[in-house]
Amino acid sequence: MGHQAISGADAMAISEAIQAHQSTPRPVALDIKRSGRHLTLSLVPRIALPDHPISIQIARYAPLKSVDIARGELAGHRITYANVVEELQQIEVWDGQQAISITVDFDGAQPGAVLVQQGPYGAMLAAAHIAPD
Repeated sequence: MGHQAISGADAMAISEAIQAHQSTPRPVALDIKRSGRHLTLSLVPRIALPDHPISIQIARYAPLKSVDIARGELAGHRITYANVVEELQQIEVWDGQQAISITVDFDGAQPGAVLVQQGPYGAMLAAAHIAPD
């Protein structure tokens, strides 16, 4: 799922592939409820998942981050990057065989994302954005 070889110069093929993948149901339903500084994550397998560990992670990121380049061919320039992950925390390893609900702390001004990934470095099964406080 989500794996397809396409030339980066073929904008129409990229757009069509994204649209096709977005219309495909995700293998795991992910629901997030926020209550103060706590998140409750509810995950439900929609299909029979392989009997491999599934990693549930929360990434915190900076929407924009400017960096002064000190060395190399871009030395002396300031570059602004988008969606820079500053913290990645594994919060659970799930077997994917039955529904699960997890409550975790999440506060602060940074946005984040929940990532549900087939282990150890497999397909993304679900993902969701977490708005900042």
